[in-house]
Amino acid sequence: MQTIQEPTCQIPVVDNAEVLVNGSGPAALATMRAVSEVFLVDRFTPNCVDRA
Repeated sequence: MQTIQEPTCQIPVVDNAEVLVNGSGPAALATMRAVSEVFLVDRFTPNCVDRA
């Protein structure tokens, strides 16, 4: 598994995407239509990252 090294820990990389979108408003939806690999993170779905 690939990791990112921080000074105090190693963070596992679970997947790669071109864009990480925080929130699900109109701009987020437009980005998801324009870019092929997007992660969508929304505060109303805690601990959930959806692959678009």
